[in-house]
Amino acid sequence: MKHPIDVIRLPNSPILKNRYLDDPNLMNAQQKTCFYSVFALTLALGFAVDIMVPSLPAITQHFGENDHSGSLIVSSYLMAYAITQILSGYISDVLGRKWLCSVSAILFSISLFMCAHATSLDQLITLRVVQGFCAGFFGVIGRAVLADVFEGEELSKHFATLGLVWAMGPIIAPFIGGHMQTWFGWQSVFYFLSAMSGVIALFVTVVLTETLKERIRFNLSTLVDSYSYVLTKDQFIRLTIAAGMVYAIISSFNVFATYIFQQGFDKSADFYGQVSLLMGVFWLSGQIFYRHLLAKKLWNKQWLMRIYGAGIGSGVLLAICFMAFGAKTWMFIAFPAICFFTASIIYIHTFVYAFSIVSKKAGTASSLVGCISAFVAGATPALTAKAPFEPTLVLIASMVILFIGNWLLNLSSIKQRYPD
Repeated sequence: MKHPIDVIRLPNSPILKNRYLDDPNLMNAQQKTCFYSVFALTLALGFAVDIMVPSLPAITQHFGENDHSGSLIVSSYLMAYAITQILSGYISDVLGRKWLCSVSAILFSISLFMCAHATSLDQLITLRVVQGFCAGFFGVIGRAVLADVFEGEELSKHFATLGLVWAMGPIIAPFIGGHMQTWFGWQSVFYFLSAMSGVIALFVTVVLTETLKERIRFNLSTLVDSYSYVLTKDQFIRLTIAAGMVYAIISSFNVFATYIFQQGFDKSADFYGQVSLLMGVFWLSGQIFYRHLLAKKLWNKQWLMRIYGAGIGSGVLLAICFMAFGAKTWMFIAFPAICFFTASIIYIHTFVYAFSIVSKKAGTASSLVGCISAFVAGATPALTAKAPFEPTLVLIASMVILFIGNWLLNLSSIKQRYPD
């Protein structure tokens, strides 16, 4: 019986798996090139989400737009990135990795340079959509490249490294962007990111070789079957949306807190960058704490409920303090920090369980988890920005509602995982 996917063998395809069997920690030259390329591309992808956040008030003021319209600069990128992930991996299986990765990285750099010369906010947002589409290609293809050249524990280790690289975006990028905004203005942020991604694109174009050893022919029925299998799993859809809701806490904080600190508290852009750096440290600390509990076999339903209580409670306490004392700088640092710590744990917990439900279709599941969660994270601040309320109220409500929403969508899966 013929396999549903026709295979085309690429001529002179190199064997890329680790040949250094005597020391599995060593990488051959091909593997090193691929790892460094994907590492750099992932760094650029993550930086592009958050580095211009401290500049949002300056950008909207420059174009004479209302404050909340700046949220679209972040949301448009995330939503375009989300949508592209649906098919980018499959397209690279058909056409190959190298040139799709290289071309998308080059266009990414060019569009960032053009952002600095945008003449309207609509033009800037359009360019951000282009960047999201490009990131959706080289981001997903980068993960596929690693899967082409590594396997087993080595692949898991390098994927974990990529997760840390991605986490560096919300930690470091706003800190750098805040100082650049203070010293040179908002255009400098796009010049910096364009130059950074341009160097990375050149590196990838020159040194990365084609890693796909077997191309597939486009087969619509196979594609439809894979997505139908995943999309008919109601629990998977609920959990993926739930993961996106806690990730949206980050995007909502970045979009609204920059206005709260710079316009509400009259703080500088680099001060907000330092606040954002602190939030990123708390997010990363939550991931480390969760891994510690798992490693010590201490994680259980009681810990999960404590984390939910602390996360929801941080938003509720922020609301109470806001009503009692008014808006104060300390409360928009302390309570969101707790929220970031707990949201980090809930995100990983939800993400991993959602993925395990449809592990038979791992590739398709990976695309859809990334697509849905990133889309929710991007759409949330875009929608809430239209609310006729001050950024302080929108941020407080977002923290509470998003956390409670995740808990409600997780209820059935919690009962299944922890029946006692």
